[in-house]
Amino acid sequence: MWNYFLVYLDEKLIAYATTFEEYHKVSKAAVTISQVLVLPPYQQYGIGSTMLQLLYQHYLKQRPCT
Repeated sequence: MWNYFLVYLDEKLIAYATTFEEYHKVSKAAVTISQVLVLPPYQQYGIGSTMLQLLYQHYLKQRPCT
């Protein structure tokens, strides 16, 4: 299953990330962060780093490491 995470600023899409989950096949499979893209005018502001931190927090809350 693919998931999309979008970042908007003033109603403009400025960044996105995609993840892929295979939990339907393997119950303890890891989530793959497939893409993280920040448009060039918005780079160097920490948006990509913040997105990665939020993705980690999101998935660790759902499925803690064991």
